[in-house]
Amino acid sequence: MKKYFFMLAFICANSLVFAQKFQMIYLKDKANTNFSTNKPLEFLTQKAIDRRQKQNIKIGYRDLPVNPNYINEIRKLEPNIWYASRWFNAVLIQTDDATLAKINQLSFVQKTERLSSQSLKIEGFEKQILLNKNTNFQRFEEENYGSSFAQISMLGIDKMHNKGYRGEGITIAVIDNGFTNADINPSLKQLKILGTYDFTTRKNNVFNNSVTHGSNVLNILAAYKSGEMIGGAFAANYFLFKTEIDNAENKAEEAFWLAAVERADSLGVDIISTSLGYSDFDDVSMNYKTSDLTGKIALISRAATMCANVGMIVVKSAGNEGNSAWKKITFPADADSILVVGSVDSNGRRALTSSLGPTADGRRKPDVMALGQGTVYCTPSGFVSSGNGTSYATPLITGLVAGVWQAFPNLSNMQIMDYIRRSSNRYFNSNDSIGYGVPNFEKINNLVTSTEKELGSQTIKIYPNPTKNGQFQIDFKPEYVGKSFVIKIYDSSGREWFSKNLHLDKSTQSIDAEKILPSRGWYLLRISGEKGNFTQSLIYE
Repeated sequence: MKKYFFMLAFICANSLVFAQKFQMIYLKDKANTNFSTNKPLEFLTQKAIDRRQKQNIKIGYRDLPVNPNYINEIRKLEPNIWYASRWFNAVLIQTDDATLAKINQLSFVQKTERLSSQSLKIEGFEKQILLNKNTNFQRFEEENYGSSFAQISMLGIDKMHNKGYRGEGITIAVIDNGFTNADINPSLKQLKILGTYDFTTRKNNVFNNSVTHGSNVLNILAAYKSGEMIGGAFAANYFLFKTEIDNAENKAEEAFWLAAVERADSLGVDIISTSLGYSDFDDVSMNYKTSDLTGKIALISRAATMCANVGMIVVKSAGNEGNSAWKKITFPADADSILVVGSVDSNGRRALTSSLGPTADGRRKPDVMALGQGTVYCTPSGFVSSGNGTSYATPLITGLVAGVWQAFPNLSNMQIMDYIRRSSNRYFNSNDSIGYGVPNFEKINNLVTSTEKELGSQTIKIYPNPTKNGQFQIDFKPEYVGKSFVIKIYDSSGREWFSKNLHLDKSTQSIDAEKILPSRGWYLLRISGEKGNFTQSLIYE
């Protein structure tokens, strides 16, 4: 069967050079498409389908590729077509004002969004080549972490490794500004790279770059150099994606990030780790305001929320604006249902530069903290060094997430994030500078094993889910009538919005989300009883 998920997500012109402005073209519909949700293998890998099915996430309209006939009609007007977005039914192009005016006249075009006012010269296209590196590496009963022990042990990752959870079977996409020498760095010789792509040049090579940020981040997460440093998820599978334009700060980078996470979705990625953030641009007229931190305005934030909708976990740096005029988290840290990471020193005190919350609509951010002062990494040459910032705290949390999901593969993305928050040392004394504090694997392990004696999906059913009008029903098995339960609903940052002690007098119970929840979005519903617990994502569209 012909696979379309690469072709339609990444539609590129061959060997052309353009210098026009970036525009996102939003389309009215996906009418008359040959794609169907009944045939998802035509646009998703089996791994992506399995991730949805495991978490009871339906394949829906947003998963369908953009209608290729619409793309062909746009192409006739000769813009430079970069990528098509399934999730937002849109096409990213570069074009001049005259051509844009013609595109706006097409009957299927809904609206356009300008993503750059400058002309950026980006050239070339190269077909993706999948890489598979040597995955044989020496194992130790007790890993020798060297200089990285402090950052690893702060999160209990050393105990996680001792239990055998090193990220095996988990697929992580790291999205950054490039990964200098990651293909030859001796600290990454064990790394299993499944694929690479530079979304800013449409080329496969992400290893030649003068900026070392992405390489350092990857090392903190995935290095294995016994006696010097070891990352939290050195045995995971990796995709490495570059979405940053090195010589500009431009909203088009948000669209590149969207293209990267859509590709990650189609490939079956479990975790997105990204230490990028946006607030100001070269064109100051396009700058965001702190009041925009709602998760619903910035393209990149809406894209991050969609990652959660399809069952992935986004681990995102809070930003390093704590001492700046901005002070707040940077986009997409305001997205709904993602894990935002702040920075602490070796004593667990917040780094003064670590960005603050909350979101503009009052959600707790950051979520959790990790060492971001004196964080150890291996340089692109393989030598141990250290640096500061939430960018370096983020891969530490990503490593923890990977090990926890390996340990408890039946948990959903929302459950994993919930347990990580609940394990944190400030969970009962949280605030918007340090979030819920520093999480710990042993606490997570104890929480899950002691509380997740699941009642099971056959015991309780919730429908409709998603709910559009706010009304949903909970159906219990008849034998639970007469029993007592506690129902709680939490938002994506762990804040409790609803709690009710329920003595079942009938097997069906109704709840009106419109009356009890602050807004539409993703929530976590937990039902606890003497026989165990039931936890499920609740989507109020």
